[in-house]
Amino acid sequence: MIWRGLYFGVLLFVGCAQETIYLKPDAVQLSTPVVETSTIYSNGVNKLTAPNLDPEATLEVVHQSTGGRLTMASGASLDLELSGKYQIRSLRPPLQPSATIELQLLPEGQLISSLTWETQPEPEYFKGGSAVLTDGKSEGPSFQSAGWTGANRPFVVSVEMAHVKAIDSMVLGVLADAGAWIFPKAKMQLTATSDNGAPIQKEFMLELPWQTQGPSHHFISVPLGIQAQTFTLQFEPALLPEQHQGAGQPAWLFLDELIIY
Repeated sequence: MIWRGLYFGVLLFVGCAQETIYLKPDAVQLSTPVVETSTIYSNGVNKLTAPNLDPEATLEVVHQSTGGRLTMASGASLDLELSGKYQIRSLRPPLQPSATIELQLLPEGQLISSLTWETQPEPEYFKGGSAVLTDGKSEGPSFQSAGWTGANRPFVVSVEMAHVKAIDSMVLGVLADAGAWIFPKAKMQLTATSDNGAPIQKEFMLELPWQTQGPSHHFISVPLGIQAQTFTLQFEPALLPEQHQGAGQPAWLFLDELIIY
């Protein structure tokens, strides 16, 4: 019994005497920054802020295409003018930089006069109403946020443009969250009447590659190629894929933004 006590004491002494990497500053990683923008558009007045940034850290913002690099001190803001994707992380040497997050800014689209949710009853996740699809704000990754509209059954949205113009494409903000059964895959049917009275009907498949990591915001671009002032969009959410534990059950489709170009 005495020898056991001595053996344990030696182990305890040696273990405490050894230097552990967790006490070294350069082995500690900064937390992932939370950033906010005034809009999702690169319109020259888009301000980026990081409300929870460490007071001694800086934010590094790199434009993916041009390689342009900007830095921002805690409590400050940055004006973002270029469309495209930005890689963002926080820095505070000698600590390890935070994980990198991605922010995408889009050019402004054509003016939408009205957007109406035609399906009744309204879906469970409709806290912000139809207006959230055209407010120019990118919602965070939580499906509980009021900025997301979500359904797991077919729904219809009608769109009225402010002017009759050629419509080249549409961009939809979507949410991916495998753990919450949210999978951005759906059949979309467009129905319209052209300015010369001819009926228009097109079908598209919305889909992103299957992923299992945490919730994330994405943009899907759809080529429309029509000329009409009003049209309807019918969405039919797909079933969960074989990789999912709920395979064969209806997936949830969550939309954040609808932009017409």
